[in-house]
Amino acid sequence: MAEYFGSKVEDIFNTMPERFLPQGVAGVDVLIGYDISGEGGGRWTVAIKDAKLAVAPVDELPKCSVVLISDAETFV
Repeated sequence: MAEYFGSKVEDIFNTMPERFLPQGVAGVDVLIGYDISGEGGGRWTVAIKDAKLAVAPVDELPKCSVVLISDAETFV
C-alpha cells in the first residue's frame, strides 16, 4: 500500500473513529463518500448519526450527501 508523507489512505480511514469528537454533531445525519484514486486509494463511506461515526470501505458509493473525489497523495 502506498505511503504519502508518512501516512497511508487506509490508515486515515481506520483511525477516524478514534479521532472523532462527537461534541457539536447533535442532530447531524450525513453520509459522506470518498472516492480516492491512485495507488493506495479506494472508496469509503463515513456515516455520522446519533453522535456516532462509522467508516466502511465499499466497492461502489451509495447515494451520499457529499462525495469527496481526490487522488491518494492529495488526500493524505
